[in-house]
This record gives sequence, structure tokens and C-alpha cells, in this order.
Amino acid sequence: MKDELFKTHTIKHFCFDAQVAAVFDDMLERSIPFYASLLPLVSDFVLRLLPSGASLVDLGSSTGNLLLQIALKARAQGRKIRLVGIDNSPDMLKLARLKADALGVDVEFVCADMLDYAFEQADCFVCNYTLQFIAPQYRLGLLKKIYDFLNPNGILIFSEKIYTTNILLNEAFIEQYHHYKQAQGYSLGEIAKKREALENVLVPNTHEQNLALLENAGFQTMQILFAWVNFQTIVALKED
Repeated sequence: MKDELFKTHTIKHFCFDAQVAAVFDDMLERSIPFYASLLPLVSDFVLRLLPSGASLVDLGSSTGNLLLQIALKARAQGRKIRLVGIDNSPDMLKLARLKADALGVDVEFVCADMLDYAFEQADCFVCNYTLQFIAPQYRLGLLKKIYDFLNPNGILIFSEKIYTTNILLNEAFIEQYHHYKQAQGYSLGEIAKKREALENVLVPNTHEQNLALLENAGFQTMQILFAWVNFQTIVALKED
């Protein structure tokens, strides 16, 4: 379904309810630069690094797009990977389970608050555009929790929208991103309404703040896997 939420509705505070879930896949495609390219990049990357029999947990898995890509590729390669998606939106998970059933892949989806949920040991955690929706005072605790439950040589894939403290550059980043969204068919009015609805809901960090959080959580090796203006994907390693 096409995302026209902010064309036809006035939403004061953005939340991941049934309305958003119904159009979320289209929203992702048109709101996250190169999202359609990022999914295969990340899925190929984790499968290249993970051994058969490994386990991967996607935190904030929403409608399950990444996990489903990994599941299909692992099946084609004859590999067994345990895949778990954790999200606190029942509406998102309902769609994720329907898609998994339709594709005939084995993915476990759990409805839970990741801050409270009792993690199991895993070889990979994915945290794509998730931390920015968590209150800043809880972010380091979550990353430490991820680090503690990663197996030796485990990996974290971490995607975030960022900002820069340089006012001139930050304004240019925002303007470029708005041009991108216009090119995807969003009107200036829709862009403005969504930005207002996300105020104090999506709270980005700077690149430097994200690296500091990862380092303070215990990660020593962090590399940028993908970047476009104010969007970044980082891979962080828990070294043996």
C-alpha cells in the first residue's frame, strides 16, 4: 500500500501502529535512501561473515524485510541460520509473520521491548534505524547488552540517521534529504508534517556520538559499511 499518511492525515506523534504498519514497506523504500540496495548489501554481508548454524537477532525488525531476505538467501545456499526478530509493535509483527508464512521461511518473531527482553547469545545483532527511536539515556545500556550477548567474533550491524553540529552542513544535509524525498513522490507538505510528527520521537546522534557509544559498549573495531549524506550503516566487531 502506498504511503499517503501525511497527505490525508494529521498525525501529532509518530508511532508504529496499524496505520503506519499498513504502508511501512512503501515508507521505508521512499524515506530511507537506497533502502532497496541496503537490504541485499547487509544480507550478503552477514551471510559472508556468519558460519552455518549461526544465530542472528534483528532488533526493531518491523515487517521483517531484512530477516526474510537473509532466510531466502540462506535457504538457497543450503545453510541453517537461526533468525529472530524482536519488535514492540504487534501490527508490524503481524505483517512480518504473514510474509514469512507466504515465503515458507522459518523466522521467529517476538513482540517485546528490547530494553527489557532477556536476550540469548547470538553471533549477530542488527539494529537498523532503531536506536534513534530509543530515549538517549537508554542507548548505551542497550548497546552494552548487545555486546555482552554477542559471541566472540560476533558482529553488530548498526544503521542510523545522523546529524552534524556544523549548522551550515546540517542544513545542507536536511535540504538534500528533502530533495530526495520529493524525488520519491512526497510533497513538501507531507515532508513537513512527518518531520513535525517525528519531533522528539526520532532523536538522532552525530556520527561521533554513535562511535563513542559503540566504543563505550566494548566494541573496538567499527567500520562504515554504507553512507549517504545523513544516513549511515556501521559494522562493529566483538573481537575474540
